[in-house]
Amino acid sequence: MHDGSAQFRSVLDKVGEGKWEGAELPVLEPVVHPVVRTHPETGAKVLFVNPGFTSHIVELDRPESDALLGFLYAHSVRPEFVVRYHWTEGDLGFWDNRATQHSVVGDFGDQHRVIQRVTIKGDAPALTN
Repeated sequence: MHDGSAQFRSVLDKVGEGKWEGAELPVLEPVVHPVVRTHPETGAKVLFVNPGFTSHIVELDRPESDALLGFLYAHSVRPEFVVRYHWTEGDLGFWDNRATQHSVVGDFGDQHRVIQRVTIKGDAPALTN
C-alpha cells in the first residue's frame, strides 16, 4: 500500500488541496502498488517500497508485512546500492523514482536549502512476473 498522506499532510493542511491534471485533490488516497515492479524502459525488476510511503503489504498480515518491509528497507540502503552526491551551488539533479530512492542527509548546517521539484507523470506500476 502506497500512502503519501503522512508525508504531505502538512502541505495539504497549508494549501487545503492540490491539483492533478486540473482536478482538485483535497486528500491523497492510498494506492496499491507492487513490491517489485518492472521498469517500463529498462525491463529491470526493481524494489518499489520505501519507508516514507509504503505503509504495508496488503497480502500479508501486519507482523509479516512489517518484518519483510524492514528487511527490504535495510537492504535498499546497503553501501553497494547508495550514491552520495555532494552538491555545489548551481547543481541540478535528476533521478528516476521508478528505480531510485532519495534521502536528505541534513548536513547543510546553517545554509538555506532551496528545492524546486517537478514530478513528471509516469506509468502505473505494473506487477512483475
